[in-house]
Amino acid sequence: ADTTRKSYAMLVTDGAQAGCNAGGGDPGTVTAITGMATKGVKTFVVGFGSGVDIPAMDSFAVAGQVPASNTSPKFYNAANQQSL
Repeated sequence: ADTTRKSYAMLVTDGAQAGCNAGGGDPGTVTAITGMATKGVKTFVVGFGSGVDIPAMDSFAVAGQVPASNTSPKFYNAANQQSL
């Protein structure tokens, strides 16, 4: 809530919900990230793992307002040490 400085969050995930829909699945994740961005907390989205859900991760990155690129992948890809 400190408006005198910028605030950020980092989401590190493979983007796959794995049956976890308690928070609304992918749409719920986008809503949560968008809500944070509306309050001034932008989210860096880092994809980790070999089974990254690219469409989900791209939607999270756009919602977080700090995409890695304008084209897919829009999330920060941590598929290997160099990418990370």
